[in-house]
Amino acid sequence: MCFLFSALVYNQVALNSECDAAFVQFQIRYQKVYSSDEEQLKAKTIFCDRFSDLQILQVTCSECDVTSVFDTPAHSLVQRKTRKLTQSSFFQNAIGAVDCNSQWCYATNSIPDLNDVPKSVDFRELGLTGAAKSQGVCGSCWAFGAAAALETCILRDRAHYTWPWNFTADKAQI
Repeated sequence: MCFLFSALVYNQVALNSECDAAFVQFQIRYQKVYSSDEEQLKAKTIFCDRFSDLQILQVTCSECDVTSVFDTPAHSLVQRKTRKLTQSSFFQNAIGAVDCNSQWCYATNSIPDLNDVPKSVDFRELGLTGAAKSQGVCGSCWAFGAAAALETCILRDRAHYTWPWNFTADKAQI
């Protein structure tokens, strides 16, 4: 029994020292400044709770990471999520000054940087157009590829759709 207690205490001490180092990095990365020691302690407590959850979550979610809201209480996140965006907060979100996924504390920002989006994409090169839909040099591959991608999305989530029409290629009326 004593050995089990010692192991638990050792694990807690190791987790605390790891969290201390992570919290310091978090403060530097997101330029966090707290108005009092009490506020900093509260933020650190919230951060460490989420940090320990994150370590468990990272086993199955390789993209999960610390975000700028790891020190924000859950009730504040809900308020932030449900409030109306003012024009200034909209622009803050648009330029990335505010974490767009703040309500999902463990998610990376899934909104792509529009500067990284290519000007054109050849679905054939990406392997998104099968042999049946590859029309060679006619220039319509993008349409066939887009239709295939849409079909795939609809077929994957078909349990959520109650539409009366059929999107499969063999039933399409062209």
